[in-house]
Amino acid sequence: MTADLLLQSFRIVSVVWRESFEALLIIGILLAWTVHEGAAVRRRAARSIAGGAAVGLIAAVGLAFLMTSAADVLDGDGQDVLQLVLAAFASILMLRMVFWMQGTMRSQSRDLKSQAAGLGEARNWASLGLLSTLAVAREGAETVVFLYGMLSGSDEGASLVAGSGSRRRV
Repeated sequence: MTADLLLQSFRIVSVVWRESFEALLIIGILLAWTVHEGAAVRRRAARSIAGGAAVGLIAAVGLAFLMTSAADVLDGDGQDVLQLVLAAFASILMLRMVFWMQGTMRSQSRDLKSQAAGLGEARNWASLGLLSTLAVAREGAETVVFLYGMLSGSDEGASLVAGSGSRRRV
């Protein structure tokens, strides 16, 4: 394994780990309000949250499929424009995250717990699942955009995506 391939693999693992951790943190916050609820409410809430997370994951996979399909259809300049748009979008997401975390991190957990508690008290399981779906889909979309941007410009990207980890020598 070359040093470039090792570095690229580390970058990929870092992005996936960071975004997965953020999604799991949100799901954990949503589940935290159930600690003081009855067993039936906890089970129903956990099913709604897990179902929403699964739908969010499917949405992220769908986005990845859509992006790779669009890249296959586009040629030369079209691919360059797509990469430019995705790089700009990824930059905006990163800046938004930094400013958002700086301003609202402490109150965010408390607000999310109170929203989940309100939905649980109202027995609005579909909305609780939707909240979970949106959180996981957002983190999944960020992962897809970042990975697409990283892998589309590298020679190692194709081999890493294919899972082989080896490059052909020409």
